[in-house]
Amino acid sequence: MTTFPDGTVNVDTLPEGDIRYSFCSLVTNPGQYADMVGSFRTRGFDGPDVEFLYADNTGGNGHDGYAGLGTMIHKARGRYVILIHQDILAIDDRAQLDAVLDDLTA
Repeated sequence: MTTFPDGTVNVDTLPEGDIRYSFCSLVTNPGQYADMVGSFRTRGFDGPDVEFLYADNTGGNGHDGYAGLGTMIHKARGRYVILIHQDILAIDDRAQLDAVLDDLTA
């Protein structure tokens, strides 16, 4: 049985809500994905306005890059949709990204 981090959402079972950030990943390695999600949560991306969506490719290439990411982009509820590899770790915190996006919006 494959285990994904708590609070992450399989793109096929997406709930409703108001989201600022949607992080979308194709997952072949749940351990790497868990490390990625944990690093972003540690940096402040852990509130109710953040969602982590994944397409489960642990059993094979069920979601290719084009179709899988396209599905997540379509279903993501965030104002900002971030397509991210499962092996990325956050360095900067959320306040920095919020400030940069607020400046760009202004």
